[in-house]
Amino acid sequence: MHHAAASVLFTDAMFFLMKRSRRSAANNPKKPVSSITRQVEYVPPADYEVRQYVRLLCEELAKVNPVYDEFEVRDGLMRFLTLLGEMTAKQMNATGSDTSDASHKANPT
Repeated sequence: MHHAAASVLFTDAMFFLMKRSRRSAANNPKKPVSSITRQVEYVPPADYEVRQYVRLLCEELAKVNPVYDEFEVRDGLMRFLTLLGEMTAKQMNATGSDTSDASHKANPT
């Protein structure tokens, strides 16, 4: 049960981080849209989004194990997901990765 819950937690966290805001070069008003090559910049989720996600997640997990309701656990998870989001965005911007659901399903690794 605990291994399965941890696996679901990690999968949910990854999808949460991957579906974050993206900015496009098409928003540049100085160039006509037809001459712009669309480039995507991945940004990590805002701290308040991570905090809210962790709070809701830990509330659910605490129903199974009360340790998830402890401040140290919530704070540690929030810090971990914040760091993971920053690292993932940096890596994806460096490699130009696509994180759409279709690409995830086609390459589940």
